[in-house]
Amino acid sequence: MRKRRDSGRWAAIVATYEKSGKSVPAFCAERRLKVSTFKWWRWRLRSAPVAAARTPSEVRLIPVDVVGLAAARGTEPTSIEICVSNVSVRVEVGTDATYVAALVAELRSRC
Repeated sequence: MRKRRDSGRWAAIVATYEKSGKSVPAFCAERRLKVSTFKWWRWRLRSAPVAAARTPSEVRLIPVDVVGLAAARGTEPTSIEICVSNVSVRVEVGTDATYVAALVAELRSRC
């Protein structure tokens, strides 16, 4: 009977491949993986939303200073603007913290 791998195991396999420097056929041959299955999982994991790939324990909250008219008037803001280098992103209040953390991490890696 063949052993099925879950998405977490495939994520680890794809990460190992990316660090290996080997071709897909060579990597798959060493591990007795079907090339087509490996390529499908690699595509699936790359196209999956970033937030789904993160676990809540990976989210680090940082202190922020609220500035602007809303803070001065005492009203609650409906969105938050995050600035990383020369890029600004506005997210609605209540947006999933895991998603926002992944978004900021991706911006940092590209700026």
